[in-house]
Amino acid sequence: YPGRTLCPSDRGSVYNVANNSADYSLLPLAGPTSDKGGAYAAMVPVWIKYTSPTYGQMISMPGSFAYLISYANSVKTYADWLAIAGVARGIIPNCQGVNSFHVLTNSIAEAYQAKTGISINPITYIRGYGYALWGNRTLLNNNGLTASSFLNLRSLVCDVKKTVYAACRRYMFEQNNDVLWVSFKSAITPTLEKMVAGYGIESYKIVKLPTREKAKIVAEIILTPIYAVEDFEVTVVLTDSELTVE
Repeated sequence: YPGRTLCPSDRGSVYNVANNSADYSLLPLAGPTSDKGGAYAAMVPVWIKYTSPTYGQMISMPGSFAYLISYANSVKTYADWLAIAGVARGIIPNCQGVNSFHVLTNSIAEAYQAKTGISINPITYIRGYGYALWGNRTLLNNNGLTASSFLNLRSLVCDVKKTVYAACRRYMFEQNNDVLWVSFKSAITPTLEKMVAGYGIESYKIVKLPTREKAKIVAEIILTPIYAVEDFEVTVVLTDSELTVE
């Protein structure tokens, strides 16, 4: 996360988050009365034991590195707006373990993902799969989850912004008429349609807003995202048969 890397000496204090209260070391980034700044950052503890495919030796790397190599591995096959977490896309390549004196159990990993307060994205061992990222949250100080709480949706918005920026550069200084507006939308629509087809968003709208300023277009892109599941609530019910068996 910005400004500081979680180093081995920090590990002990971070585990205070397991009791559903954010550690004080997070507060400068996304404090108890924070604005939306935490929506632009994420935290991944702890350092990992990583075997370098280039040098063939084990080295220690920070949790942020674990996220980035998992992301790079995922986007070879999957869209980059899907969550880099879990056993489908969150398995950390060449990870041999974590640099921690604590056992980061699955229950502790779940506790990091509070729906109120600050959440972080732990690394945990999943039997049969290996070490995986087990979280998809930004450092937004949550009072109930919103779209800005999810790391994959931040990536999706970044993709939209890059597409819009390229369209704006392309049509800068063109005549401001209906033809320009249609061309501008046509430059953005393929990316948004791809996100609909790839289950990133349910729907979108591109709206031109009124303005009194000359030589200016004001527009709004409204996205309805699809959220990555974080909880399953399944009930198994036993009931007697309606048939009488003799």
